[in-house]
Amino acid sequence: MTKCICQSAGYCETHRRMMSEVRHAECRDKPGYFEVFAKAAAKQPSRGAGDTVKRITDATGFSALAKLWTQITGKDCGCTNRQSKLNRWWRHKELITVGVTTAPREQHTLHTCIASLVRNHWEPHIFAEPDSDLMGLGSLPVHRNAERLGAWHNWVHCCDTLLRKTRSDLILTVQDDTVIADGAAEFLATFSWPDAACGMVSLYTPTQYAKTTPGCHRIRTNSLWGACAMLFRRDDLRAILNTKTAANWRGAKMRTRTRPREPWEVANVDTAVGHALREIGKHPYFFTPSLSQHIGETSTLGHKGMGRRRVAKEVVQDWSVFGE
Repeated sequence: MTKCICQSAGYCETHRRMMSEVRHAECRDKPGYFEVFAKAAAKQPSRGAGDTVKRITDATGFSALAKLWTQITGKDCGCTNRQSKLNRWWRHKELITVGVTTAPREQHTLHTCIASLVRNHWEPHIFAEPDSDLMGLGSLPVHRNAERLGAWHNWVHCCDTLLRKTRSDLILTVQDDTVIADGAAEFLATFSWPDAACGMVSLYTPTQYAKTTPGCHRIRTNSLWGACAMLFRRDDLRAILNTKTAANWRGAKMRTRTRPREPWEVANVDTAVGHALREIGKHPYFFTPSLSQHIGETSTLGHKGMGRRRVAKEVVQDWSVFGE
């Protein structure tokens, strides 16, 4: 018997990774595999009091005694459950809190998105519309909407919740059809905010915003494109939510269709954020090369054929292009 407590494949809070069916079976059934995965998780930053206590007990030898007790009695010592509870009760302050908005879609991309975030050592909050496929997300914090909110109102709900319930300096909102490049969290840990007038840094750069030189560039546009992965300072995000734009947003004006009548039909998060940034006197910045990719071939609104302009021209492979 191993210490594995996961009932199925998916996100494992103990090992801090997405576990495939094969990996989950190995961890659950094969002696020694749990410890291999645990050693890899131990190299990641401490999330809270549970991780800190675990490292102390490992260093002092108490973990070995607990393992011996389990081998002798055949009973689980309960250390893994206690570690999880302590992490939830006393969590360390994070630099970045991540929120993912998701809704039912033809092409299921949520797990691919979550896997990319977990590889960056982030444990995202998930804000899910009714009937979203949430299997395999383990103990990740999931906020289930009782009724359909739609793209815009679910994004507002995500931002408002993270502002109220978390303490991080920065908040990253991610759409469920976005893959973040490996190494992004480590890069952002040393990233300097461009300037005081920067109100949002996008980790996703659509083709039309790509520049010829690497870096984080200010974009001048009347209609912002791309809400896939937007990074905000807390005060800037709060100011955006308090704008007249946010309070009165009913969707972008389109020549080909009328504005939505139902609240859940309101969309165009990127356009709304662009208008709100102008209202508070701030500007959007985008990376070249992009720090993420848009993988959705269809949207939750039913749009198909996302096209060249809705993907990143280039995603970072070598982080040294940004210099020190």
